[in-house]
Amino acid sequence: MLGVTAQAVQQWEAGKTSPRGHRLRDVAAALGVTVEHLLYGDGSGLTIVSAVRKFITKPDANVEQVRRGMAWVFDRYVTDRSLYAVQDEARAARRGLWADPDPVPPWEWRRLKH
Repeated sequence: MLGVTAQAVQQWEAGKTSPRGHRLRDVAAALGVTVEHLLYGDGSGLTIVSAVRKFITKPDANVEQVRRGMAWVFDRYVTDRSLYAVQDEARAARRGLWADPDPVPPWEWRRLKH
């Protein structure tokens, strides 16, 4: 999202490189804080490194989409089996596509429409 890799954060932590100005602005904007806050802190311990690490370790888009009922786990391509439990939770809560009493999997819908 920010174009910051885990490797870049490791370089920052090791003191080998520093984030460039535009990265500082992007991270600060994403977190709703000022660049000065990231550079000098506010006593809370939030620094550019901890902020970016926190930001890039959020749940991935696949998990969030399945959790919100915005996506269906596709058996043919799934590599993370934990997505099935997330999907079951979304289905039980009737979130997103699971609000439909008889949802049609997208791969079936495409097959029927073409």
